[in-house]
Amino acid sequence: ASIALLWASSALLWASVSALISSVRHTVTVPLSDQLTPAQQAEIRGVLHLYRQLFSNQPGRTNLTIHRVQTGAHQPIRCSPFRVTGKTARDLEREVKDMLALGVIQPSSSPWASPVVLVPKRDGLIRFCVDYRKLNTITVSDAYPMPRPDELLDKLGGARYLTTMDFTKGYWQVPLDADARLKSAFITPLGLYEFLTLPFGLKGAPATFQRLVDQLLKGMESFAVAYIDDICVFSQTWEDQVSQVKQVLDRLREAGLTIKAEKCKVGMAEVSYLGHRVGSGRLKPEPAKVEVIRDWPAPQTKKQVQAFIGMAGYYRRFV
Repeated sequence: ASIALLWASSALLWASVSALISSVRHTVTVPLSDQLTPAQQAEIRGVLHLYRQLFSNQPGRTNLTIHRVQTGAHQPIRCSPFRVTGKTARDLEREVKDMLALGVIQPSSSPWASPVVLVPKRDGLIRFCVDYRKLNTITVSDAYPMPRPDELLDKLGGARYLTTMDFTKGYWQVPLDADARLKSAFITPLGLYEFLTLPFGLKGAPATFQRLVDQLLKGMESFAVAYIDDICVFSQTWEDQVSQVKQVLDRLREAGLTIKAEKCKVGMAEVSYLGHRVGSGRLKPEPAKVEVIRDWPAPQTKKQVQAFIGMAGYYRRFV
Protein backbone atom coordinates (compact mmCIF):
# COMPACT_ATOMS: atom_id res chain seq x y z
CA ALA A 1 0.00 0.00 0.00
CA SER A 2 2.83 2.36 0.89
CA ILE A 3 4.51 1.61 -2.46
CA ALA A 4 1.26 2.31 -4.30
CA LEU A 5 0.89 5.55 -2.37
CA LEU A 6 4.46 6.50 -3.26
CA TRP A 7 3.81 5.82 -6.96
CA ALA A 8 0.61 7.88 -6.81
CA SER A 9 2.43 10.76 -5.13
CA SER A 10 5.22 10.59 -7.72
CA ALA A 11 2.69 10.60 -10.55
CA LEU A 12 0.90 13.59 -9.05
CA LEU A 13 4.20 15.45 -8.61
CA TRP A 14 5.21 14.69 -12.20
CA ALA A 15 1.83 15.92 -13.47
CA SER A 16 2.28 19.16 -11.54
CA VAL A 17 5.81 19.63 -12.91
CA SER A 18 4.61 18.89 -16.45
CA ALA A 19 1.80 21.42 -16.10
CA LEU A 20 4.28 24.01 -14.82
CA ILE A 21 6.66 23.34 -17.73
CA SER A 22 3.79 23.59 -20.19
CA SER A 23 2.69 26.87 -18.63
CA VAL A 24 6.21 28.30 -18.85
CA ARG A 25 6.51 27.23 -22.47
CA HIS A 26 3.31 29.08 -23.27
CA THR A 27 4.14 32.24 -21.35
CA VAL A 28 3.23 35.17 -23.57
CA THR A 29 5.85 37.90 -23.81
CA VAL A 30 4.16 40.89 -25.41
CA PRO A 31 5.54 44.45 -25.23
CA LEU A 32 3.46 46.49 -22.75
CA SER A 33 3.22 50.26 -22.47
CA ASP A 34 5.36 52.11 -19.93
CA GLN A 35 2.29 54.23 -19.13
CA LEU A 36 0.56 51.26 -17.48
CA THR A 37 0.64 50.90 -13.70
CA PRO A 38 1.94 47.64 -12.20
CA ALA A 39 -1.68 46.63 -11.50
CA GLN A 40 -2.69 47.30 -15.10
CA GLN A 41 0.29 45.36 -16.42
CA ALA A 42 -0.58 42.41 -14.19
CA GLU A 43 -4.20 42.56 -15.33
CA ILE A 44 -3.42 42.54 -19.05
CA ARG A 45 -0.76 39.84 -18.64
CA GLY A 46 -3.44 37.67 -17.03
CA VAL A 47 -5.74 38.30 -20.00
CA LEU A 48 -3.03 37.48 -22.53
CA HIS A 49 -2.19 34.28 -20.65
CA LEU A 50 -5.79 33.12 -21.07
CA TYR A 51 -5.34 33.46 -24.84
CA ARG A 52 -1.76 32.18 -24.95
CA GLN A 53 -2.50 29.57 -27.63
CA LEU A 54 -3.20 32.42 -30.07
CA PHE A 55 0.38 33.66 -29.80
CA SER A 56 2.39 31.34 -32.02
CA ASN A 57 5.15 31.37 -34.61
CA GLN A 58 3.11 28.79 -36.52
CA PRO A 59 0.41 30.13 -38.86
CA GLY A 60 -3.15 29.10 -38.04
CA ARG A 61 -5.79 28.11 -40.59
CA THR A 62 -8.91 30.24 -40.67
CA ASN A 63 -12.42 28.86 -41.03
CA LEU A 64 -13.88 32.22 -42.11
CA THR A 65 -12.90 32.34 -45.77
CA ILE A 66 -11.19 30.58 -48.66
CA HIS A 67 -9.30 32.04 -51.62
CA ARG A 68 -10.27 31.26 -55.20
CA VAL A 69 -8.47 31.98 -58.48
CA GLN A 70 -10.90 32.48 -61.35
CA THR A 71 -9.38 32.22 -64.84
CA GLY A 72 -12.42 31.30 -66.92
CA ALA A 73 -11.77 28.77 -69.68
CA HIS A 74 -8.10 29.73 -70.12
CA GLN A 75 -5.68 26.88 -70.71
CA PRO A 76 -3.07 26.20 -67.99
CA ILE A 77 0.09 28.29 -68.11
CA ARG A 78 3.30 26.34 -67.65
CA CYS A 79 6.66 28.06 -67.21
CA SER A 80 10.15 26.61 -66.95
CA PRO A 81 12.10 26.94 -63.70
CA PHE A 82 14.75 29.64 -63.41
CA ARG A 83 18.29 28.31 -63.09
CA VAL A 84 19.75 28.40 -59.58
CA THR A 85 23.24 27.39 -58.42
CA GLY A 86 25.46 27.38 -55.35
CA LYS A 87 24.16 29.21 -52.29
CA THR A 88 20.95 30.19 -54.10
CA ALA A 89 20.16 26.52 -54.71
CA ARG A 90 20.73 25.73 -51.03
CA ASP A 91 18.53 28.66 -50.01
CA LEU A 92 15.78 27.42 -52.30
CA GLU A 93 15.97 23.90 -50.88
CA ARG A 94 15.77 25.26 -47.32
CA GLU A 95 12.74 27.43 -48.14
CA VAL A 96 10.89 24.51 -49.74
CA LYS A 97 11.66 22.24 -46.78
CA ASP A 98 10.46 24.89 -44.32
CA MET A 99 7.18 25.40 -46.18
CA LEU A 100 6.60 21.65 -46.38
CA ALA A 101 7.17 21.38 -42.63
CA LEU A 102 4.69 24.20 -41.97
CA GLY A 103 2.08 22.50 -44.14
CA VAL A 104 1.61 25.45 -46.49
CA ILE A 105 2.75 23.60 -49.63
CA GLN A 106 2.68 20.04 -50.94
CA PRO A 107 4.14 18.17 -53.96
CA SER A 108 1.98 18.73 -57.03
CA SER A 109 1.00 17.15 -60.35
CA SER A 110 -0.72 20.33 -61.57
CA PRO A 111 -0.67 21.34 -65.26
CA TRP A 112 0.02 24.90 -64.07
CA ALA A 113 3.53 26.07 -63.17
CA SER A 114 4.94 29.50 -62.25
CA PRO A 115 8.67 30.09 -61.69
CA VAL A 116 10.35 31.01 -58.39
CA VAL A 117 12.47 34.10 -57.81
CA LEU A 118 14.77 34.43 -54.78
CA VAL A 119 15.18 38.11 -53.86
CA PRO A 120 18.14 39.10 -51.60
CA LYS A 121 17.20 41.00 -48.42
CA ARG A 122 19.25 43.65 -46.63
CA ASP A 123 20.01 41.27 -43.76
CA GLY A 124 21.68 38.79 -46.12
CA LEU A 125 18.75 36.37 -46.15
CA ILE A 126 16.53 35.77 -49.17
CA ARG A 127 12.86 36.33 -49.87
CA PHE A 128 11.10 33.43 -51.61
CA CYS A 129 8.79 34.78 -54.32
CA VAL A 130 6.71 33.06 -56.98
CA ASP A 131 6.46 34.99 -60.25
CA TYR A 132 2.70 34.86 -60.80
CA ARG A 133 2.63 37.64 -63.42
CA LYS A 134 1.40 35.42 -66.25
CA LEU A 135 -1.26 33.81 -64.05
CA ASN A 136 -2.34 37.21 -62.77
CA THR A 137 -2.93 38.57 -66.29
CA ILE A 138 -5.72 36.02 -66.82
CA THR A 139 -7.15 36.10 -63.28
CA VAL A 140 -10.49 37.84 -62.74
CA SER A 141 -10.13 40.88 -60.47
CA ASP A 142 -11.72 41.06 -57.02
CA ALA A 143 -13.35 44.49 -56.58
CA TYR A 144 -13.59 44.27 -52.78
CA PRO A 145 -12.80 47.77 -51.39
CA MET A 146 -9.71 48.50 -49.34
CA PRO A 147 -10.10 50.91 -46.39
CA ARG A 148 -8.77 54.46 -46.70
CA PRO A 149 -5.67 54.81 -44.49
CA ASP A 150 -6.52 58.42 -43.60
CA GLU A 151 -9.94 57.40 -42.28
CA LEU A 152 -8.43 54.65 -40.12
CA LEU A 153 -5.79 57.02 -38.74
CA ASP A 154 -8.42 59.65 -37.90
CA LYS A 155 -10.25 57.05 -35.80
CA LEU A 156 -7.10 56.27 -33.81
CA GLY A 157 -5.81 59.79 -33.24
CA GLY A 158 -7.80 60.64 -30.11
CA ALA A 159 -7.43 57.31 -28.32
CA ARG A 160 -5.66 57.11 -24.94
CA TYR A 161 -4.93 53.37 -25.17
CA LEU A 162 -3.90 51.52 -28.32
CA THR A 163 -3.12 47.86 -28.92
CA THR A 164 -1.73 46.61 -32.23
CA MET A 165 -1.74 42.99 -33.36
CA ASP A 166 0.09 41.38 -36.27
CA PHE A 167 -0.82 38.02 -37.78
CA THR A 168 1.71 35.21 -37.92
CA LYS A 169 2.45 34.88 -41.66
CA GLY A 170 -1.02 36.27 -42.29
CA TYR A 171 -1.62 35.13 -45.87
CA TRP A 172 -0.58 31.58 -45.02
CA GLN A 173 -3.53 31.35 -42.62
CA VAL A 174 -6.04 31.54 -45.51
CA PRO A 175 -6.76 28.21 -47.26
CA LEU A 176 -7.00 27.85 -51.05
CA ASP A 177 -9.80 25.93 -52.73
CA ALA A 178 -8.85 22.83 -54.76
CA ASP A 179 -8.75 24.69 -58.09
CA ALA A 180 -6.66 27.56 -56.68
CA ARG A 181 -4.17 25.04 -55.29
CA LEU A 182 -3.52 23.70 -58.79
CA LYS A 183 -3.13 27.21 -60.21
CA SER A 184 -0.74 28.23 -57.42
CA ALA A 185 1.75 25.53 -58.44
CA PHE A 186 5.37 26.65 -58.71
CA ILE A 187 8.21 24.90 -60.47
CA THR A 188 11.77 24.51 -59.17
CA PRO A 189 14.75 22.30 -59.98
CA LEU A 190 13.60 20.29 -56.93
CA GLY A 191 10.20 19.56 -58.45
CA LEU A 192 6.67 20.94 -58.71
CA TYR A 193 4.81 22.11 -55.61
CA GLU A 194 1.47 23.78 -54.92
CA PHE A 195 0.28 26.01 -52.10
CA LEU A 196 -2.38 24.87 -49.67
CA THR A 197 -2.69 28.41 -48.32
CA LEU A 198 -2.65 31.87 -49.83
CA PRO A 199 0.79 32.83 -51.21
CA PHE A 200 2.14 36.33 -51.72
CA GLY A 201 1.92 37.64 -55.26
CA LEU A 202 -1.45 36.23 -56.30
CA LYS A 203 -3.87 38.74 -57.79
CA GLY A 204 -6.72 39.32 -55.36
CA ALA A 205 -4.76 38.23 -52.27
CA PRO A 206 -5.00 41.64 -50.50
CA ALA A 207 -8.74 41.80 -51.21
CA THR A 208 -9.28 38.30 -49.79
CA PHE A 209 -7.39 39.13 -46.61
CA GLN A 210 -9.14 42.46 -46.17
CA ARG A 211 -12.49 40.73 -46.55
CA LEU A 212 -11.36 38.27 -43.86
CA VAL A 213 -10.40 40.94 -41.30
CA ASP A 214 -13.53 42.97 -42.03
CA GLN A 215 -15.61 39.88 -41.31
CA LEU A 216 -13.49 39.15 -38.23
CA LEU A 217 -14.09 42.62 -36.75
CA LYS A 218 -17.69 43.06 -37.88
CA GLY A 219 -19.65 44.95 -35.22
CA MET A 220 -16.41 46.19 -33.59
CA GLU A 221 -15.83 49.17 -35.89
CA SER A 222 -16.17 51.63 -32.99
CA PHE A 223 -13.02 50.30 -31.31
CA ALA A 224 -11.06 48.15 -33.79
CA VAL A 225 -9.68 48.75 -37.28
CA ALA A 226 -7.60 46.66 -39.65
CA TYR A 227 -5.67 47.35 -42.82
CA ILE A 228 -4.98 43.92 -44.33
CA ASP A 229 -2.99 42.17 -41.57
CA ASP A 230 -2.49 45.13 -39.19
CA ILE A 231 -5.12 45.29 -36.43
CA CYS A 232 -5.42 48.17 -33.96
CA VAL A 233 -7.75 48.29 -30.93
CA PHE A 234 -8.34 51.85 -29.66
CA SER A 235 -9.97 52.96 -26.39
CA GLN A 236 -10.49 56.00 -24.19
CA THR A 237 -10.37 54.17 -20.84
CA TRP A 238 -8.30 51.29 -19.49
CA GLU A 239 -11.41 49.30 -18.64
CA ASP A 240 -12.61 49.58 -22.25
CA GLN A 241 -9.17 48.65 -23.58
CA VAL A 242 -9.07 45.41 -21.58
CA SER A 243 -12.63 44.48 -22.54
CA GLN A 244 -12.17 45.32 -26.21
CA VAL A 245 -8.82 43.52 -26.53
CA LYS A 246 -10.52 40.42 -25.09
CA GLN A 247 -13.33 40.70 -27.62
CA VAL A 248 -10.88 40.83 -30.52
CA LEU A 249 -8.87 37.91 -29.11
CA ASP A 250 -12.12 35.93 -28.81
CA ARG A 251 -12.83 36.52 -32.50
CA LEU A 252 -9.30 35.50 -33.47
CA ARG A 253 -9.60 32.27 -31.50
CA GLU A 254 -12.99 31.44 -33.01
CA ALA A 255 -11.60 32.07 -36.50
CA GLY A 256 -8.60 29.75 -36.02
CA LEU A 257 -6.06 32.55 -36.48
CA THR A 258 -2.72 33.15 -34.73
CA ILE A 259 -0.73 36.31 -33.98
CA LYS A 260 2.93 36.99 -33.31
CA ALA A 261 3.62 38.03 -29.71
CA GLU A 262 6.74 40.10 -30.36
CA LYS A 263 4.99 42.11 -33.08
CA CYS A 264 2.11 43.12 -30.77
CA LYS A 265 2.02 46.30 -28.66
CA VAL A 266 -0.46 46.53 -25.77
CA GLY A 267 -1.97 49.55 -23.97
CA MET A 268 0.21 52.10 -25.73
CA ALA A 269 -0.33 55.86 -25.64
CA GLU A 270 1.14 56.06 -29.14
CA VAL A 271 1.83 53.44 -31.81
CA SER A 272 3.23 53.15 -35.31
CA TYR A 273 0.42 52.42 -37.75
CA LEU A 274 0.43 52.64 -41.54
CA GLY A 275 3.61 54.71 -41.63
CA HIS A 276 2.46 57.18 -38.94
CA ARG A 277 2.83 57.78 -35.22
CA VAL A 278 -0.67 58.06 -33.80
CA GLY A 279 -2.40 58.34 -30.40
CA SER A 280 -3.16 60.73 -27.52
CA GLY A 281 -4.53 63.35 -29.90
CA ARG A 282 -1.46 63.30 -32.13
CA LEU A 283 -0.91 62.17 -35.71
CA LYS A 284 2.40 62.61 -37.49
CA PRO A 285 4.52 60.83 -40.10
CA GLU A 286 7.04 58.26 -38.95
CA PRO A 287 10.38 60.09 -38.51
CA ALA A 288 12.16 57.41 -40.56
CA LYS A 289 9.76 58.02 -43.46
CA VAL A 290 10.36 61.77 -43.28
CA GLU A 291 14.11 61.15 -43.47
CA VAL A 292 13.66 58.99 -46.57
CA ILE A 293 11.72 61.79 -48.30
CA ARG A 294 14.18 64.46 -47.15
CA ASP A 295 17.21 62.49 -48.36
CA TRP A 296 15.60 61.31 -51.61
CA PRO A 297 18.00 61.98 -54.52
CA ALA A 298 16.81 64.36 -57.24
CA PRO A 299 14.76 62.28 -59.72
CA GLN A 300 16.35 61.92 -63.15
CA THR A 301 13.79 59.82 -65.00
CA LYS A 302 10.01 59.67 -65.34
CA LYS A 303 9.94 56.46 -63.29
CA GLN A 304 11.98 58.08 -60.49
CA VAL A 305 9.65 61.10 -60.46
CA GLN A 306 6.63 58.80 -60.17
CA ALA A 307 8.27 56.90 -57.30
CA PHE A 308 8.97 60.14 -55.41
CA ILE A 309 5.45 61.47 -55.95
CA GLY A 310 4.03 58.19 -54.67
CA MET A 311 6.16 58.32 -51.52
CA ALA A 312 5.68 62.03 -50.78
CA GLY A 313 2.02 62.08 -51.81
CA TYR A 314 1.13 59.64 -49.04
CA TYR A 315 2.05 62.35 -46.51
CA ARG A 316 0.59 65.32 -48.42
CA ARG A 317 -1.78 66.17 -45.54
CA PHE A 318 1.28 67.23 -43.49
CA VAL A 319 2.77 69.50 -46.15
